[in-house]
Amino acid sequence: MHIESQKVTADKSQQEMFEFLTNAENYEQLMPESKEKFEVRDEKTFVFGLKGMPVIKLQIRETIEPELVVLGSTSDKLDFSLKAHISALNENQSELFHKPELVSGFFIDYLRQATNWVNSQFLIHQFDLFKIESFKD
Repeated sequence: MHIESQKVTADKSQQEMFEFLTNAENYEQLMPESKEKFEVRDEKTFVFGLKGMPVIKLQIRETIEPELVVLGSTSDKLDFSLKAHISALNENQSELFHKPELVSGFFIDYLRQATNWVNSQFLIHQFDLFKIESFKD
């Protein structure tokens, strides 16, 4: 399953954006208004909770200066990573997009089952339309 965010332009150089994203404390600034919890555990790890969602612990797992920062969950229950790709537009601007990768077998199975269910419902609907069309004569 391919999931990717829209590209966002920032008024920071590629290096500045990389440095911003490699500091765990800065992620609080990126949290939505529904944030109920945010704690920095160490220089690479933070915990956050959004209203109505479970608390998630993320860690900066990998970096390639100045173009990639990879965050990963520390939970076995929902194992995923979030790759932040940073590219330079010019000296003072950069472009950023996120690409999550779902590693959790349970979550992938859930998505696969939901997709199969939607597809089967579509096929049943198409078959019903065929039956209706067949009996119109």
